[in-house]
Amino acid sequence: MTSDGLSFPTSLGTSTADEIRLLGQDLTADLMGKVGFGELAFWLVAMRRPTPSDRPLHLRAWVVESADDRATVEAEIAAGGIVTATGRGTFVAVKPGHPAYDRW
Repeated sequence: MTSDGLSFPTSLGTSTADEIRLLGQDLTADLMGKVGFGELAFWLVAMRRPTPSDRPLHLRAWVVESADDRATVEAEIAAGGIVTATGRGTFVAVKPGHPAYDRW
């Protein structure tokens, strides 16, 4: 929480004027310079319209590219048959011995 009381929580982390936390870790103190590119997954979500929280949502996802150690997935969230958000992510599998293996 900042001195002005603003906080921007998400399911992945929290952002204030003082810090950004990702999956419970401080971005600058715990991650930058210590986590390699291969450990991170790219995930972009585009909010297309307001997503209601008072009714069931339908999540649909599909693989658009895959390789031995990674997959790229596209997804959409719909409410009442209307798409309210779309997303695209690249997920990388790390092997035993890698610093990120079994971390999450």
